[in-house]
Amino acid sequence: RDVFFRDGQPLQVGDLLVQAELAASLEAIGARADRAWRSGPLVDAMCRCVRSEGGTLAAGDFAAARTCVAEAERTPVRDAVVYGPDRTGSGYGVLASALSRLDDAALGENRGQRYIDGVAAALRAAWDQRRAAWSLLIAESQHTSHFCTVDADGMLVSCTFTQGPLWFGSGLVAPGTGIVLNCGANLYARRRADGALAGITNLTPAILVCGDGARHAIGSPGGIRIPAVVLQAVLDVVHYGIALDEALPLPRVSVDYSGRLEVEPALAATAPDARTIRVADYYGPASGIAVPPAGVPVAAQDPRFDSALA
Repeated sequence: RDVFFRDGQPLQVGDLLVQAELAASLEAIGARADRAWRSGPLVDAMCRCVRSEGGTLAAGDFAAARTCVAEAERTPVRDAVVYGPDRTGSGYGVLASALSRLDDAALGENRGQRYIDGVAAALRAAWDQRRAAWSLLIAESQHTSHFCTVDADGMLVSCTFTQGPLWFGSGLVAPGTGIVLNCGANLYARRRADGALAGITNLTPAILVCGDGARHAIGSPGGIRIPAVVLQAVLDVVHYGIALDEALPLPRVSVDYSGRLEVEPALAATAPDARTIRVADYYGPASGIAVPPAGVPVAAQDPRFDSALA
């Protein structure tokens, strides 16, 4: 409340949000780089905050944590390649699995019956593969954000991040740090083969590189529907030749974790047996940037949401 309220009321659109303690924390992280997350005042403050609420967190947990910078995974699609993070721990694994199972020659008319059936079947098989490998707890992630950006040299970034399955994360700010604590412990899962523990998310930031040299950063919030959102954007661009800024407004298909087909209202008549989901319910807001081989980058945003920015 000290940060996000004013005069007892939540800040409104147009109000100035000042996060002085978070700014100081970011400066400390910048000065100490990775060491700021291993030990020191930030770690101690977060541990105290979690333990004061009955949780379990110790400095040794931070010291033992490992980060990894790795070459992107790649999945070919026709004459294009979709790049993304580690398949095991992200929704990119679901996306890659679904793309590899799609018979794009059989998709037919865009958003037609064969399209809906083909996309749904590929997504079901991809989720079955994940369930077979991991013992998962599923929660609809409601506090996920995505951004894409490009610099003057054409370097693209696609970044998805989340505070976990509840609005505003844990609702806790570690005193003195300005850092809002996550609530995503439920995202940890056991690998069925050996019991290994790992964080498994649906985050699917992707970079699409087409055969003509065009490049796209694509991503979206949306919980378990994130891979479906990105999958259809890739199909629109690669298979149907639609510009990314024209693709993101198109109606979408997904399957829930039990495999049941879900469609937006615009597709309800084509798929009468599917669950019709409200347009704004966890289908975005997707965003992207298309960089042509020569020319000016084009931002793409999801018109379903006022908060979609690119």
